[in-house]
Amino acid sequence: MRTHGASTSTRRADTTETQQQAHPRLLPVVIGYVIAILIGIVLPEVAVALYFGIAVYLVVPFREVARPAFRRS
Repeated sequence: MRTHGASTSTRRADTTETQQQAHPRLLPVVIGYVIAILIGIVLPEVAVALYFGIAVYLVVPFREVARPAFRRS
């Protein structure tokens, strides 16, 4: 019983930590969508490019990709 309780609380802490990491990424995405919608009214092609850029931003873990490149020896 104690093991199950400890693992459950650990999972909850990890979930909360993951949610906190995702929150700062959300604001730029929402702002990007609003801008893309407004631009899409006038220039739909540009809006499609912005949507693509937002998708890449959400999918690619830039911090993890850049970490080995900038790691000091």
